[in-house]
Order: sequence, then C-alpha cells, then structure tokens
Amino acid sequence: SHSITLTSSGDTRIYAENTNVNRNGASNEFIVNPASLNITESSLSVNPNNLIADGNGASTVTLQAKDQFGNNLTSGGETIVFVTDNGTLDSQNGTGQTVTATDTGNGTYSATLTSSTTIETATVEAFLNSQSGGKLGETTVEFTAGQLSSFTITLPQDGGSPDFQTAGVPFDITVEALDSNGNVIP
Repeated sequence: SHSITLTSSGDTRIYAENTNVNRNGASNEFIVNPASLNITESSLSVNPNNLIADGNGASTVTLQAKDQFGNNLTSGGETIVFVTDNGTLDSQNGTGQTVTATDTGNGTYSATLTSSTTIETATVEAFLNSQSGGKLGETTVEFTAGQLSSFTITLPQDGGSPDFQTAGVPFDITVEALDSNGNVIP
C-alpha cells in the first residue's frame, strides 16, 4: 500500500510500472476535484481594461476562484465582494461602489464596472465575505477621454479668456481639446 497526493484537478489515471519484471498497470479513470478556495491563488481580471469616461462604458470584472495548487474551482457557493474607488459596480445583487458579486456557479464571480465621466483610474478589489475578509485580488481600469467635442482657449498666465488685447502686441494662449464631458484630450 502506498500513499499519494494529487495536486492537479480534472480527469486522471494512476500508472504503475515495475521495470525489473517488465510489468505495468493503470487505474480506472477518475476525477480529482479542486481543493477549497485559496485567497492568494485566486485571480481577478477585467475586460476591457480601458473605458471611455462617458458614464456608459462597461467592463466585466471576473474573479476566478482557485485552490492552493492553482486549480480553478468548478462550483460556486462563496460570498465574494467587489469594491471600486471610481465608477459604479453592478451585479444581480446590487449596484454601487461595493457589491456582492454574481456567483455564476462554476467557480467564477462577476460584476459590471461602468465608467465615471472623469478621466481617472478605477481600482477594483475582491474580498472573501466582506472588506474585512481576505483580499482575493486587485486590478485597475483606465477611464480615458472620449472623442473630440470642443476646444477651449485661455490665457496661460491666469486661465482667463483673452478679453482685450492690443493690435500688433503678441500674447500667449493655451488651446485644449475637450470631449463631451469636459475632459481634456491629451
């Protein structure tokens, strides 16, 4: 009798061979289930990771729960909480900057992140049970400027408008391209 430990989940067989007497054998095929959720191995991702800062752009945030050996969990049942500092999260469990993710029943948990109307970076974090629970991962989404909508012209020294100028005397101006939400387009 021997003891073995398998660390990969999925369909498998065990093979044995004795080369001294030229004998070998194999077990029946059986399923190795993943171990329980491991905080440090699970992975958080977003798709896409860049959104137009228009209040409408949406990314899918997904946590793939994994065991201590890096195997994907294949069933649900955990309470996963997503938190963002910018934008709005939405799942079948609610809407806001903190939501309980949708449990898809296959080891993944998801929500939708909608952009704000400001150029900024949204940091999304995932936690087990609550924000005081174990942190499962962190990722970012960039909210970027939209299409050119208008220009602003200002005086660089005071940011004001060029109200009165003297003919023949040069003066400096600053021209900025803006999207429809007033974000400066770099």
